[in-house]
Amino acid sequence: MCYDGFKFDEYKKEQYSKTHMAAIQDLRDELETFIHVYLKVPKSDIETFQELSAGKIQLIIERSLNDDENENR
Repeated sequence: MCYDGFKFDEYKKEQYSKTHMAAIQDLRDELETFIHVYLKVPKSDIETFQELSAGKIQLIIERSLNDDENENR
């Protein structure tokens, strides 16, 4: 859901300030760090999120959680 809001193509550069765009990028970076650290999603998968649908992102996260759960048994 968040990635739909992060689509920079929809933003008109003249409409938003550099500060606004930097804040969006910072938020995206923080979200991706959280997904990597706490949900154990590999960075290589996270790098593809911008190109994927919400359903595919959810499947990647669920697969990663299942893999981590299986390793901890």
